[in-house]
Amino acid sequence: MFTAFKRRALTYVIVVAVALGSAACRTAPALAPSPPLAVARFSASTADKRRFGTAVSGPLGPTPCIEQAHFRGSAYLTRGGIALLIDDASVAVARQNDKTFDPLVLSVQVADGRHFFGYDNALSYLLSPTVDSAAPIETTWQGMDTLRMLLPWPAGGAPRWLLFSLKYRAVAHNGAISSCDGGIRTDTLRFNGREP
Repeated sequence: MFTAFKRRALTYVIVVAVALGSAACRTAPALAPSPPLAVARFSASTADKRRFGTAVSGPLGPTPCIEQAHFRGSAYLTRGGIALLIDDASVAVARQNDKTFDPLVLSVQVADGRHFFGYDNALSYLLSPTVDSAAPIETTWQGMDTLRMLLPWPAGGAPRWLLFSLKYRAVAHNGAISSCDGGIRTDTLRFNGREP
């Protein structure tokens, strides 16, 4: 009787071990490969006069005060947003010699035909450091690293583009403020050769 009990217990242990072993040896179900990211290259440059405009106030000059600017990179669609990698960027503005402080701020947002000046969801960056050059007389900024941004991507299928806004302020020693604002836009973003 004791041997029969041992035999049943041993059989039970073997059956449980085999069941657990076979469950552990099973491979996990394969996940479907994720679809490739939808990507679009973009370029915004002051060289394209159709997509560039400025506004000047105060004694800053000459006009236009933004002499050159360009932003180039890639845009990736994400869930409900768009990730930007700006890997080539530079700005040159007319230099103001009498200054104690001169911030240069970049704002980026998505725009379309109904929201030509953007959706009021801009991300802003202080472009720093800026450098005063000897000749030509300008203050410059050059992107040394890739700028990374995540912007909202509004629902709907309207063609969209990116709007890059620059704000330059020069605060003089006597407290007077000169300012220069400019905007550049990209062409319509085409993800993988098509509009999203």
